[in-house]
Amino acid sequence: MTGIMQMLISGQGGSSAANFIGTLIDSSYGNATAKNIATDTSGNVYVCGYVDFTSSGGVIDTYLAKYNSSGTLLWQEKLHSSATASQGLSIVLGTDGGVIAAGYLGTGSAVFVCKCSTSGGIQWQNYLTTNTTNASVAVDSSNNVFVLYSSDASGSGSGYTDIVVAKYNSSGSLIWNKYHKNILYATPSASICIDASDNIYVCANSYVPARPGYIGYVLKINSTTGAEIWGVWIQPSYENFLYDITTDTSGNVIVCGWSKAGAGNSDAFIVSLNSAGSLNFAKVLSGAAGSAIFYSISSDTSGNLYTAGINYNTAEIVKYNSSGDVQWQRSYVMGASGNNLYGVTIDSVGNIHICGSFYNSATSSYIISVASLPDTGGKTGVYTVGGLPFTYSSSSLSAGSGYALLSSQPSSVGDSTIVNSSASLAATVTTLTSPVLVV
Repeated sequence: MTGIMQMLISGQGGSSAANFIGTLIDSSYGNATAKNIATDTSGNVYVCGYVDFTSSGGVIDTYLAKYNSSGTLLWQEKLHSSATASQGLSIVLGTDGGVIAAGYLGTGSAVFVCKCSTSGGIQWQNYLTTNTTNASVAVDSSNNVFVLYSSDASGSGSGYTDIVVAKYNSSGSLIWNKYHKNILYATPSASICIDASDNIYVCANSYVPARPGYIGYVLKINSTTGAEIWGVWIQPSYENFLYDITTDTSGNVIVCGWSKAGAGNSDAFIVSLNSAGSLNFAKVLSGAAGSAIFYSISSDTSGNLYTAGINYNTAEIVKYNSSGDVQWQRSYVMGASGNNLYGVTIDSVGNIHICGSFYNSATSSYIISVASLPDTGGKTGVYTVGGLPFTYSSSSLSAGSGYALLSSQPSSVGDSTIVNSSASLAATVTTLTSPVLVV
């Protein structure tokens, strides 16, 4: 979900930063998950996710953390609701220094968005009452905030969900809230990003009853009015699912996820479109042992692309050039199974930043790992962080058949019926164990 606007925020100025591997562990062995990551102009790294504190008498809370460019943990906090659980899914940074996070409350009863300062603490927060576990956030050059979620926002009662985008100004006041509906399909939203011209791009997924399953869908939206500029299906030979979207400095929009050529395991794939919605290329990578998925994608100022995801039980990172040719592949694992990378971003001084969730068999719980590594694919090796082994090594996903059959698919657009209210999350300092190794 790192669009070119977010890349410019993190990619101007800055200085050389250390490479490091860090872990974040709940001492009561509650499961911890990092879902998204962002960097600022000083090389600081921000992580968003959630921790299950129920093992120590709490609930599942959104978790935010900030590292400096040397890997020192500056602060960590949980966003706690006295009434229900919260799960953070998405994080972006504004040019005004704001740290904006989004996620969902309860088991999907509402979507929340909040703006925090660079030192933590909530400046404003809102929630949208809707039945969804999808949320993604982006910010434009004027620090307006855009939240993507899914709901029956048109009020049709048809049982199908709509793609919905809400726009807030930098102070948290709602400007508009628009649904994008195709009544034939259910559409779980996935990710949102913004380009250097403040165009909004959204990727989502539609379940089509006449086909085997899901088809990915990309929208371009006017950020001033919320009007749809274009919409296209990315039609597979069998089925696909999109997880993330980004833009590059040439105005292209790139999505990632999984695809299937038939029943069975999935392949990881990326698809690049130009700013008019026409195909540039599609690339597929197949795993040797099982399903491969790309959960996150980011681009640098040269148009190189970086993906993070999984290959069966192995966390994977792949670098592509601007033409979609693989430059290198790496695996990042802690144990034999349960290795998941959910977020990747890139800075201007040659570092990729990744985050995810990794299974610790000794405690039967998941921990967070955050790492900053060179964009050359260097510094492979075996590292021990807080007594836990991490192996960063070459990988070998195999090239599959590229495809992407595009078809125009406009949506009806209207004002959402979803109610916006002020949220009541409380930011509380928390103390996950946080060993870091500079590599």
